[in-house]
Amino acid sequence: MSCCCSSAPEKVEPSCCSTSSAGQSFPLLRWLRLGLAILLAGLSMTLSLALNLDPPGEPTRTILHTSLAAITGAGLLFLAWPILKNALVPRLTLEHLYLLGLVGAYAASLYSSATGIGHIYYEVVLVLLAIYHLGQLVLHNQTQKASDLAQHIPGLATTATLVEQNQTRRLPTSEIQPGQILRIAPGEVIPADGTISTGSAFVEELAHTGEPFPAAKGPGDTLLAGSRVLDGTIDLATTSSGKNRELDRLLAACENTPPTPAENLAQRILTYFVPAVVAITLLTAAVWTFGFHNPSQALFNALAVTIVACPCALGLAIPLAARKALLNFRLLGLIPHQPDLAERLATVDTVAFDKTGTLSHPRLTLDKLSLTESAPPGLSSWLATIQRQSTHPVARPFWKLDQPADLKDLEIIPLPARGIQATFKLQEKAHTLLLGNSQLLGETTGGDPQNTIRTLHLILDGTPVATAYLTESPRDSSLQTLTDLSDRNLRLELLTGDTSCPESYRQLLDARTGLTTAEKAEIIQSEQSNGHKILYLGDGLNDTQALRTAHAGIALGSGSQAAASTAHATLTHDDLAILPAAIDLARATRQRLTRLLAFSLGYNAIGIALAATGWLHPVVAAFLMLASSMTVLTLVNRKITPQLPGSSA
Repeated sequence: MSCCCSSAPEKVEPSCCSTSSAGQSFPLLRWLRLGLAILLAGLSMTLSLALNLDPPGEPTRTILHTSLAAITGAGLLFLAWPILKNALVPRLTLEHLYLLGLVGAYAASLYSSATGIGHIYYEVVLVLLAIYHLGQLVLHNQTQKASDLAQHIPGLATTATLVEQNQTRRLPTSEIQPGQILRIAPGEVIPADGTISTGSAFVEELAHTGEPFPAAKGPGDTLLAGSRVLDGTIDLATTSSGKNRELDRLLAACENTPPTPAENLAQRILTYFVPAVVAITLLTAAVWTFGFHNPSQALFNALAVTIVACPCALGLAIPLAARKALLNFRLLGLIPHQPDLAERLATVDTVAFDKTGTLSHPRLTLDKLSLTESAPPGLSSWLATIQRQSTHPVARPFWKLDQPADLKDLEIIPLPARGIQATFKLQEKAHTLLLGNSQLLGETTGGDPQNTIRTLHLILDGTPVATAYLTESPRDSSLQTLTDLSDRNLRLELLTGDTSCPESYRQLLDARTGLTTAEKAEIIQSEQSNGHKILYLGDGLNDTQALRTAHAGIALGSGSQAAASTAHATLTHDDLAILPAAIDLARATRQRLTRLLAFSLGYNAIGIALAATGWLHPVVAAFLMLASSMTVLTLVNRKITPQLPGSSA
């Protein structure tokens, strides 16, 4: 869809979305077209009204009529080509109605100018062109917002360090090619998919695996763009270009959204509406010509029918409202994978959650610190001090363990893919504390394919002194989100493979624990066969079947790639607090689409009836068309503002 009352799709080129001067030229051209159409319409309207009310004598009449015909012809030449281009499609669109109105008004005006019979309607031609280009500008603005939003996806706009013949240089991500060697330093985001050739490090892969525990990676391991290296330096042999990564799927989802169900409905109605208007126009002309023997009035009324027929709610407002809903979902951090997301969310009556990684926060916390007999009394305070001096993932869980101690000459050295080594003096005695995974004990990690930090070992001066067991913590927004959803009369369920559920959750939802992947999907299928429409939220591979089965499925951004590819949408920031706002947005959008459809059908039925019976002047019809366009645009642009997490109402 490219314009007001248009149904032809338009692809926005990258240059149109650029912030450079070159990128601004295209929207500037749209403004110039609209300004020219308004200027010519105003001039033509003034002259046409004067000539129709008080026709002058010759040669003034000929000069003014010729000037008006030339002005209008120039307007058609420079402003009507987008309409003609979009009308050259193998189906009926609103461009055909525009062409009918433009050609009819211009031809009738030329006939009147040449014969002196009837009125001229040059201004109608230019008003129609102005309405069309106004719609183009509105739609371009909405498309630009979606494209700009897509360009700010984290990890897409990065540079990389290329290693060539023992030399390094920086290059843009877009220039990365398969087979190159990239050097990734601690703290850097991996810019392309590839395999580690040398080096080891802990890598945070939340965006792809949903695993909250950083994984130890070494030579031969595969890494995806968007992951972050936490310690150590690695060399990565790229297997993808900088433009064809797994991460680029998200950008493609933002920019290449297929038509929404509302747009498809509007197009189906237009398929019947356009020929119906043409048929009514011809019938009106025939009845007034042969029934009332008034060819002049026949042309007058037929032209009014063509002009007043303005299903802008179908061609512009309904598709635009549907697209704006998808954009607002993205502003909430909810990236749609299916165009019918709004319709699905608007009709759900049940929300079901996975627990681990969904209602729980993917953050390392200390569940238990088991001390051996060799553990010194101040070990917990030593750990708190080390944590405050290190950003390494193995130190994070000890922030609130105890009050920090006064450790002299504290020095922390990362041990890539193993942990950290802390050296310090206490009471003039030097100590070395190792904190990390089982490799510190000389054990291999082959039994754990993810090689993640779940259990940490503490070795003081060569002697094991403690074992730390880590776990996840509940999300801060979980309980409030459940309360808000319950206030909207939604059924709440917990479907989890864990065998336990916090009592605070049980008070708000129906909890079912110890479920397998198949059992989750079976429960959802059974409830939906009984008439319920379920929204399911999950993050892991074990949620994919449930996400696929549910009426609507949302995967958390920190979850697995399999879950994201199966769901109807991905929640990028994992803050569940936006769920009530997303459902409110979907319901409000559905209500707005219903009102727009009712307005469009009602307005056109009344307007066409008045025009066909001779009660509507073509000039008045043009203004009514403009008024209806402005009305539906106003209805569409009334804000449905999603409540962003953490913002005030």
